[in-house]
Amino acid sequence: MICISGLGSGQLPDSLSLYYCQHQAGINYPLVRQKELLSQAGSIKTADILKNYYPQMTLNAQASYQSDVTKVPLSIPGISIPTPDKDSYKLTADINQLIYGGGYYESQQKAEKISTGLDLQNLEVEMYKLKDWINQLYFSILILQENERQLLSIQDDIKSRLAQVKSAVSNGIMAESNEDVLEAELLQTAEQLTEILFNKKSTADMMASLMGESLPGNVKFIMPAIKSENINGNLRPEFKQFELQEQKSQVMKSVIQSGNMPKVAAFGQLGYGRPGLNMLSDKFGSYYLVGAKVTWSPWDWKLSKNECSVLDLQKEIIGTQKETFEKNLDISTIKEKNDIDRLEDQQKSDIEIIGLRKSVVASYASRLENGIITSSEYLTELNNLKLAELNYSIHRIMKIKAMVNLLNIYGNQ
Repeated sequence: MICISGLGSGQLPDSLSLYYCQHQAGINYPLVRQKELLSQAGSIKTADILKNYYPQMTLNAQASYQSDVTKVPLSIPGISIPTPDKDSYKLTADINQLIYGGGYYESQQKAEKISTGLDLQNLEVEMYKLKDWINQLYFSILILQENERQLLSIQDDIKSRLAQVKSAVSNGIMAESNEDVLEAELLQTAEQLTEILFNKKSTADMMASLMGESLPGNVKFIMPAIKSENINGNLRPEFKQFELQEQKSQVMKSVIQSGNMPKVAAFGQLGYGRPGLNMLSDKFGSYYLVGAKVTWSPWDWKLSKNECSVLDLQKEIIGTQKETFEKNLDISTIKEKNDIDRLEDQQKSDIEIIGLRKSVVASYASRLENGIITSSEYLTELNNLKLAELNYSIHRIMKIKAMVNLLNIYGNQ
């Protein structure tokens, strides 16, 4: 569906494609390392939730002294009713085993899986923004490359004319000022070229930093040749993000509802102390007890209902955020499509202008050789031609950039 030329894995040492830059930045950007960390953390949390069904053991030790004890206020001849000691000692191991949790922990586990998926998707959204950053740098470099090419072309042309003018000056056919004008223009062009090269290096260094590798100084960035057919929307990672947010709101309602369900657990206690279960015994001894219990809170003053209502409102908020995002994408799509149409028309005009400018420059070059016009007049027309050629190249680059932006908006890039 989408074809971007020059995107093969085998890259020439002195050339780079847009896809290669995006790919290298995607695997070397520090944020990408969070993927494995988030996955590991999510797996641990998910596994730990179901451990609530494992037996839970608690060890307790207690020593106490009380000011009074229970006494039997009876005096029966021949019968001695013992009185408990005021000090007591107890060592116990309490064991609880959840039998039925009302689906609460299963819902929690599902919610945790969705939360982990949402965290990973949030990361994908942030990583997708990196593509736009790479695109901006890449096309800035392409424009700087084109400026460099045009300046080198101007240099070659001026050098060629300068040789002719020097010959004419030495033969007394042309004034020496014509030579000086060309020399000054040559120096000014060299100065402009130096600035362009510096800006290109600076931008390429930023690109290299994002890619996590060094780029040679003579590296060439290839113009993407894009052909788009049957572009489908809704492929942006944000749409999956909104979907997971809605799923999380829905599953959290299940967590709240299952939290109010009855829970059944078995329990047991092993103990050693004084007194044991026989409160009237003054001897240390061991004991145990086992049982089952049911816990249920049938009334929570509508707290659960209110929490579910809040989740419903959050789901509606997510819906409005999704609609806003779609609206912004539509607006961006309109802008990029209009830019593509405008740039296509400008390129057609540029071609006509270049043809006319070339005729004028050819005429002025002949006049300069014959000493009819000055070097300044020739340079004016030469610069007009080179500016027209530069405009054509920039409009072509900007059209490709608008197409790349359109693919990026749809999520097809």
